[in-house]
Amino acid sequence: MKKELLQRVLRCFMVCFLVTLLIGCGKANESSLTASFDASMEVPEAKVEQETLMASELSVFDPDVITEEFPEVYAALLADETTGEAILGEHVYDKFYPASITKIFTAYMALKYADLDDTVTVSYRASHITTWGAQLCKLEEGDQINMKNLLEAMLCYSGNDTSIAIAEHISGSVEDFCDQMNEEARKLGCVNTHLVNPHGLHEDDHYTSAYDIYLVMRELMKDERFREMDNAPKAVLHITHANGETEDREFVATNRYFNGEVEMPKNVELIGGKTGTTSQAGYCLVLGSTGKESGDLYISVILHAKNKDRLYQYMTELLANAK
Repeated sequence: MKKELLQRVLRCFMVCFLVTLLIGCGKANESSLTASFDASMEVPEAKVEQETLMASELSVFDPDVITEEFPEVYAALLADETTGEAILGEHVYDKFYPASITKIFTAYMALKYADLDDTVTVSYRASHITTWGAQLCKLEEGDQINMKNLLEAMLCYSGNDTSIAIAEHISGSVEDFCDQMNEEARKLGCVNTHLVNPHGLHEDDHYTSAYDIYLVMRELMKDERFREMDNAPKAVLHITHANGETEDREFVATNRYFNGEVEMPKNVELIGGKTGTTSQAGYCLVLGSTGKESGDLYISVILHAKNKDRLYQYMTELLANAK
């Protein structure tokens, strides 16, 4: 009798222990996710959808692994596109304001849907951006410019007026363009992206993630037209004004690697990239580059550095991992 009672007590103890252990593990998993990701994120769905939709060589980052090698930025990413290796990722699925990195989404749309030989006529809306501090090429209503030339200026100098002119020419309105752009982004697997303008000037419901930026940049790197127009130290806009007069305007690249203000890491060769800056987004940069030793294609992203010096310091340190 005593033996039977003892066995019952031991069984009860083991059941209680296992239940406690399982509950404890559940809480640990929950806290590790909430510590790393915003509560509104779609990380589990995003990972499944991206793995299902994209090619097998796609770099997929583990959302539970945060290296914290760059604690002063909101997100950092380095992927080897040739091997599919996710080299370094910090908060890559978190939603952030992208500032003018938005323009790589606009460039993707233009290269997919626009005729680069088209002549674009600048509208009132494109020529009357009043946001304080907006980067502008100072286009005037009625100006006519070649589509390819507009893209070159947008990527090099980040003119917000060029972005609106491109968007309106493709879709008829900024709103329709953004609807189409969001749909195209979703097709690429960008499940943490919602864009409400083609330039990146701040709006609260305009956001993306480092991983979604990576997905778009990897597609652009496949397009030789993008590679040719996205690595120039300057751009020259050839404008025909409404009165028939012509003018050439020269703009220096906002990317310090392109314009020579910062030396590119010696282990990589720069292909293309895009800067982005607003007070809400901080200083942001996405690059495509090739390793001089391996010849591999790399995509790197830094979001929300506190100033330009830090941005390029961190990007250089990030690219030191390339071969």
